[in-house]
Amino acid sequence: MALKKHYKLRDTGISGEYWRITMVIADFTRNFVQARLDLYVNQQARIDGKLPIASVHAQVEKNGDSETIPRGSLYGAIKQLDFIIEGSEAGKIFEDAEDLI
Repeated sequence: MALKKHYKLRDTGISGEYWRITMVIADFTRNFVQARLDLYVNQQARIDGKLPIASVHAQVEKNGDSETIPRGSLYGAIKQLDFIIEGSEAGKIFEDAEDLI
């Protein structure tokens, strides 16, 4: 699962479109989950083992006592968050992202 959303890096001009959750940390005491989304040029670049060109971090409130959060639910929550990318407020950049399965 991943998100497809075009993004062009200001500093380098490199563009990518494939965002994938690559790390999740759950804080059970404070009831939230942090996730890192890595940006790849495209899905094939990730499959080929290429390095991500950028990363963003998200913090999502965790509901309930479950020790797991389904990846699809996490992507859905991420779509509703405001982000700061490259030091600038970017807003809800994933709101209209395509879900890739």
